[in-house]
Amino acid sequence: MASHWDPVVDELKTQGFLVERSEGNHWSVKSPSGGRMVHFSYSNEPRAVKNTISDLRKILGFVWPPPPREKKNGVGQSSKADVCCTLCHSDAGCKDKACECHAPEPMLVPKTSEELYKDLADSRITLQLAEEQLKACKDSLQEAQRAVDEALLERTRAMEAFRAAKKLFDDDMLAGLGGEMEKES
Repeated sequence: MASHWDPVVDELKTQGFLVERSEGNHWSVKSPSGGRMVHFSYSNEPRAVKNTISDLRKILGFVWPPPPREKKNGVGQSSKADVCCTLCHSDAGCKDKACECHAPEPMLVPKTSEELYKDLADSRITLQLAEEQLKACKDSLQEAQRAVDEALLERTRAMEAFRAAKKLFDDDMLAGLGGEMEKES
């Protein structure tokens, strides 16, 4: 059974990207130039496919929909894979008007000044909450960093104590061996 990913993966390979699939249905795509990489998981949700294609375009420069290619008879072709929907790129017969890629654009209704002011006030509150959350996270991060620093200091002290004890032990052992050697001679 064909999946939403087949035409995308075929086109990635055609464009020279290194495509690898792990045992857990995760994919990694590496740029032909070698630098950047995108990871994604296998999902048959059209929205997941669209979002992944968007990431591939932005991060790796992937071209989708595929550029026309010449066939032997000279007629252009979109890709090696046949797709019926140019929006969700499905090859499974996505002609269903209920599919989200075929949904009409929502009509924007002009807002009154009061509605715009309320939206602005709501946005300000959301921003303040986000800033408070960010501050709390930064405080937690600083507290965690202090704990890490204290643990490192304790480790350093323990390592110094260990080395001192080991030196005493080694010196004692050497002294004991030296005394035994004198007895033998």
